[in-house]
Amino acid sequence: MIYIFYGEDIVTSRQLYLDLKNKYISDNFQTINLNSNNTVDLKNWLYDSQTLFDENKVFFSEKLFEDKSVLPIVTLFDNKKGIDLIDYGEYKYLTAIKNRYKNLILKESKVPYTIFKLLDSIYPGNLNSVITVHHQLRQTSDDYLTMYMIQKHIKELILADNPEFKKTIPSWKLYKLIGQSKKWQRSKLIEFYTKLCRIEQQIKTSSTTYASNQALDILFCFYLR
Repeated sequence: MIYIFYGEDIVTSRQLYLDLKNKYISDNFQTINLNSNNTVDLKNWLYDSQTLFDENKVFFSEKLFEDKSVLPIVTLFDNKKGIDLIDYGEYKYLTAIKNRYKNLILKESKVPYTIFKLLDSIYPGNLNSVITVHHQLRQTSDDYLTMYMIQKHIKELILADNPEFKKTIPSWKLYKLIGQSKKWQRSKLIEFYTKLCRIEQQIKTSSTTYASNQALDILFCFYLR
């Protein structure tokens, strides 16, 4: 069986993945980590060891399906009963993978609706609404996820008029992005994104006295008045 943990709520999906891995370890399973470098050896291991797929073994990977060359090798798990491959990744589209394997379970973690309300409201002149929704969101969502989603969204606003980017997203979403991006001066939008990246770096390196939610509120006050 193949399990894939994914979804825009990367905090929840990754935590579910790690919790499952820890459970297997606590139940005395041997966990084997797979990556694009060692999956090539999987077939060789089969010839060298008849016990590779014995019970009490489970295989874990991260972002394994980003490498299309491993897809035929993963079929070994699709055809083998009682042996699990458990993967985590920030995948956008899994249609091809879903159609390829018959013993596949997708575990999607969706972000709260409120976070989309926040993303759609981030533009100059809308400060009060953004602050209100941001504070509401903190009751149900992780601050790291909020920061990640805002960065991702602002980057998409910057790319909204890019011909190559337009090919990668649905038309309804592109329409919304273009509409929201027009509410910004482009230079201010890029500046806002740069400041977001700086905040993220400062938080990761503990070089700021502000928590991420506080830093976001300050940033909102500067750019969304």
